[in-house]
Amino acid sequence: MTKKLLTVRDVDDETFTKFKSRAVSEKMKMGDALEEAMSIWLKEKEYKNKPSIKRFLKFRRKETLS
Repeated sequence: MTKKLLTVRDVDDETFTKFKSRAVSEKMKMGDALEEAMSIWLKEKEYKNKPSIKRFLKFRRKETLS
């Protein structure tokens, strides 16, 4: 896997400090921690876009009530 050097702008100081502190406490490099966080975020987004019977029924119920 190829790695990239990147710059991230407009990150909240408090959020970054907590993230960095957690990465250090887990003995992780910042790049590894960020990569893990991005992977989790992507999986979460993919999951939300998958069809779900529960979401379908909720949508149908709203349609029926309208």
